[in-house]
Amino acid sequence: MEFVGIDIGTYKTTIASSKENGKILVDEQGKRSIKSILELTTPIRKFGNNITGEHEQSISLRHRPFTNNINENTFFNTIDDMKVDLMFFNYLNRIIKQNTTGNPSICLSVPSNYSNKDRRSIHQIAKLANLKIERIFNQISSIGMFAFLRRQLSDSKFVVIDFGHSKIECGYFKIENFTFIPINIANIKIGAQNFDEKLINIIFKKYKIDDTKLNREIIIRHLEKLKSILNNSKTAAIPIYINDTSITIQVTQEEFYIACSDELSEIKSFLSDFLNEIDYKGNDNIEFTGGNSSVKFINNIFENVYNVQSTLDLTESGAIGSSLGLACTIINNKYKINDIIGRDIFVRVCKENEETNNKSLVFKKFDFTDNTKFITYNKKQVLKLNFWKTIH
Repeated sequence: MEFVGIDIGTYKTTIASSKENGKILVDEQGKRSIKSILELTTPIRKFGNNITGEHEQSISLRHRPFTNNINENTFFNTIDDMKVDLMFFNYLNRIIKQNTTGNPSICLSVPSNYSNKDRRSIHQIAKLANLKIERIFNQISSIGMFAFLRRQLSDSKFVVIDFGHSKIECGYFKIENFTFIPINIANIKIGAQNFDEKLINIIFKKYKIDDTKLNREIIIRHLEKLKSILNNSKTAAIPIYINDTSITIQVTQEEFYIACSDELSEIKSFLSDFLNEIDYKGNDNIEFTGGNSSVKFINNIFENVYNVQSTLDLTESGAIGSSLGLACTIINNKYKINDIIGRDIFVRVCKENEETNNKSLVFKKFDFTDNTKFITYNKKQVLKLNFWKTIH
């Protein structure tokens, strides 16, 4: 029996099977990760790694699914966003069909800051694409499952910090009698895209380049190389072509650090608050994952302060963890996998056309996602129920 895990990222998406201890499903080009991008070209649309080049006509048709404004918390901004995401899910379904037999059960791994509305939306889109969704895990929990199952840890605690493209997620987990139990999770909407935006703005301002979609796409293609050089050198210089004119872009570590200083301060404060909340004493390992974990400024935050290691795969742990986690919850009696809500859920009850500040806590942040509660109110009047969450 085969199960599939999909790790949906704002930069790239990975698909894994529960077979062969977590086999990555490759695309038509044999690549193990799929860029979360598509072009509405005709007569044939282009998806993921099939998109190349920097032509103005194709760039104008380019969309990046799941990549909303970094200050937004909503999953879909418009109906057009929903249509684009449906096309992308259909493409993922095609890859799954090419690599598997039958109609495997699927587990999605999504950021822990996705609201219940976001999760329902993504679940409905996946169903419209004929994907058989069985469960949705928090991404940080999926990565924790990967560490647990690959190492077969027993009776231990560990911390995972995922430095992703659009956010940073922290998870504190424990293993008891082959049971995976999340203790605490937290997130902050600062990620690699914030650092990328700072670099892009430096280049636009320094070289007086027009801020257009075409010019942005050209620069985006060179950002990874630029950041990689800045990790090891005080100055990075690379040639790019803008309007058929060659420009040598030069950025220094100091320029980059000053531009990112506010974000780095927020990250440091967020990580410190999380480790204080879990009463971290230095005995439990901290595991770094995510593409942004290699940035020098990020590593400097933890240097000589905490016991940090990076042994998990940086790109595939979420997909593998969710596929194996789903398999374990369904067919394997030895292992048990849990996930937590990650936020407090309140309910407020009042008469129609009436407002009240009285509220009741229904679910706590640390409650398991499969926990069910029944609430009974003996009222004769017509009532209004308001539910809302508090994100920590």
